[in-house]
Amino acid sequence: MQNNKIKESVIKLITANLFPILFSLLFVCLLLPFLNVIPHRDGNIVFVQTNDYLKGGLQMYLNNWAVHPPLKIIISAILIKIIPSLPFSYNILGIIFGIAGIFGIYYLSLNTFTKKEAIISSSLLAISPLFIANSIFGLLDYILTVLIIIALLFYIKKRFIIYAFFASLCILTKETGLIFILTVLLIEIIFQIKNILNKNYKSLINIIYCLIPLIPWYIWTIYLNVNHKSIWDDYVFSNTKGGPFYVVIHNLLFLNIFTQYTKEHWSQLFILNFNWILWLFITLSLLIYLLKKIFGKALLNEIKKNKIKTKALIVIVTFFFLYLLTVLTFPTYTIPRYALPLIPCFIIFITLSITAIKNNYLKLLVLIAVYSIFLISLFSSSDPVSRVIWDTRIMNNQNLYSLDQTVAGNDGITYNYQYLLLIKDRTELIRKIENDKMSLNKNSCDFIFPDPNNDLKTFKILKINLNKFSICL
Repeated sequence: MQNNKIKESVIKLITANLFPILFSLLFVCLLLPFLNVIPHRDGNIVFVQTNDYLKGGLQMYLNNWAVHPPLKIIISAILIKIIPSLPFSYNILGIIFGIAGIFGIYYLSLNTFTKKEAIISSSLLAISPLFIANSIFGLLDYILTVLIIIALLFYIKKRFIIYAFFASLCILTKETGLIFILTVLLIEIIFQIKNILNKNYKSLINIIYCLIPLIPWYIWTIYLNVNHKSIWDDYVFSNTKGGPFYVVIHNLLFLNIFTQYTKEHWSQLFILNFNWILWLFITLSLLIYLLKKIFGKALLNEIKKNKIKTKALIVIVTFFFLYLLTVLTFPTYTIPRYALPLIPCFIIFITLSITAIKNNYLKLLVLIAVYSIFLISLFSSSDPVSRVIWDTRIMNNQNLYSLDQTVAGNDGITYNYQYLLLIKDRTELIRKIENDKMSLNKNSCDFIFPDPNNDLKTFKILKINLNKFSICL
């Protein structure tokens, strides 16, 4: 009897979560071949930082690096302790967070819109090129993206204590999480101001919950000050002094945001790898929607009728533009993953544009076209517009946009599945040389050691025989 009840509960659980389970399986299948790849470039830097933390705690991390908040390295260190099989135990974190992101956006869309939107949005996230490309090493922007999705879900559900917890994790992941926290705080104040003016002081409780995530941020800054460290300020290409936050505020106040860095960031978000087609579709859909609603005098009625949807969209749109004008105008290397926290917004905009189509045949055609664009951009770099803007170059049999030759820097190539194939080829080459199955060609040195200083540290951590690579050293 007890076994039957457990079986029924499991079946019900699977049935209720069938779609996010299926999309998570797809996501996992795409990433399974890469679970043992050797950390590379920025993924490698965070791997070395995690090793420093394992050896000497936060103090060693602070001493050796320009630091971001430590959540990622702490979680990675815990996983490495639990599963002492490197690099698997380091790489598995990205898959865990990816699954959480797929479930998160499914239930965010389900609670805010409808089941159709939930299915489309979660399936698109599971095959999103930028999301997939940055999943295996679980870098900060990737983890932040997932935590933002989950925090927003609980905010929309009015589970403010749980929201405060996940929003706090956002701020302990990367400084840019502040943009999301301040967005939610601003929107909550706007929505509650009428109640507060009417002396309904219970509304203040929600605002207090929205303030809680600022506490761990305050504690982190105090900890940095005590240790004579500043907030991350590496590779800030600005003559303005005073730290990264001052640079952002100064550039906004003096309209000094239209720089080559902004141009590159925005080009990647709005154009790179067929994104321009999807943004044109979103824009056209929005214009048609607004024209219909305005002329039909139905826009205000719809806003009043569905307050949850309205509030969610206001938060999403506000966050999108605040992030666009702050993080994506910041003068530093324009790495594609910096736009990752906007990818869920992008996917939700696409999803709503699809479901807004009334004609079922046209909707099906558009749906097929959107999935086709996602899949083509996931596995190839064949967009003619992107090729004109960035050109392409061959890197170990992968034909990639030449983003690494721009202000995007070395990690500019981390934008789709081709990057994962590249690092898998690198790992296989290293293992073959290590096992004497292949001779080392000096021409391969740059491919094997793109960041020699940190790559050497990683080879030592993974106990790779450096003598086999002596001609590169």
